[in-house]
Amino acid sequence: MKILHIGPDSQFIQFISKTFELAAPGCNDYAVVSKRTNKSLGYEIPNGQVKVIESSVVGLFKIALLARRYDVIIAHSLTNQAVFALLLAPGKALTVWSGWGFDYYTDDVCALLGEESKKLYKELSEGYKKEESVLKKALKKVFSKLKSISVRKIDYFSAPIPNDFLILKENYPQFCGEYIQLNYGSVEETFSLGGCSVTGENILLGNSASITNNHIEAFEKIKKLASEEQKIIVPLSYGDEKYRDTIIAKGKNCLDELFCPLIDFMSLDEYSKIVNSCSLIVMAHKRQQALGNICAVMYSGARIILDEENPAYQFFIERGAIVNSLNDISNSLMLTPLSESEISQNRKVIQEFWGAEKVNNNTKKLIENIQVKQQRQANK
Repeated sequence: MKILHIGPDSQFIQFISKTFELAAPGCNDYAVVSKRTNKSLGYEIPNGQVKVIESSVVGLFKIALLARRYDVIIAHSLTNQAVFALLLAPGKALTVWSGWGFDYYTDDVCALLGEESKKLYKELSEGYKKEESVLKKALKKVFSKLKSISVRKIDYFSAPIPNDFLILKENYPQFCGEYIQLNYGSVEETFSLGGCSVTGENILLGNSASITNNHIEAFEKIKKLASEEQKIIVPLSYGDEKYRDTIIAKGKNCLDELFCPLIDFMSLDEYSKIVNSCSLIVMAHKRQQALGNICAVMYSGARIILDEENPAYQFFIERGAIVNSLNDISNSLMLTPLSESEISQNRKVIQEFWGAEKVNNNTKKLIENIQVKQQRQANK
């Protein structure tokens, strides 16, 4: 069995490569789509051939031709490159879509926004439309149609949490494959690293310069809660630059000296120290987003506040985790630290879903299912 993994330039690919090598040793190769010009990655994928492919039209066809040589195609997020590969893969090739969140939601961003963020999105969108060429607009429509067609060919779908499977089915009713759980990294590799306890009383808001963070709505709510001794730390080092600049201006205006934007890229150790200074984490997304960040700070003992519309909120509540609703953010009890028993309960929930044994078994189950399906095809 020959497996081709297609994914963006991300350390998540490094994490998943370890579990797949355990489940299917010697079977895995990787096509990593990158904007790097030196064709080398800043991390190591220790097993299998790794091809770094440029993010361009030429890169699209390179990946599509490469996919013709494999029995199994695994798309780590359904990017344009992955869509091309799935559409042009051999007829008997089995296909897997491991969704990351953004790729199985529709283009209706407004459905994920609060009222003020919605107004800002419409303003920014008008500017982007003026800058966008006719060719780019046409290509967007073409790729959207191709993506819709490719979903029909997919045999297995995974999301970071199973609650998101409903989102996939709502947005892509043509999907007729099976759900199977895959995870990127275990507790031992990720969430339990970088210190396991909260060191301060600051507040962390959001994870990126993305409008789905609903920063504007959160600013007003946090303002009523925070004290002068606290900093409201807002990561904005990656994402949309125009949105970032707008949020910096609005954050300073609303929160004054409390507002502490993070706009420069920093090492993981530096970032972890800043995050660990936060005892309260506010994520105002209405969709599953920043799950890795949420789990890391939950493991450290911080109190988590999520929007009840976010599938991650229901996911944690169903499993007995201690998380709070964005509706309760003005309640001063939100500043009360979690008890030792509550921290222990949250760590238990994370361990049960993301523990190394569970993560590895999920990948093994996918490989076993693929082998059974291949055998059935061979017997026809």
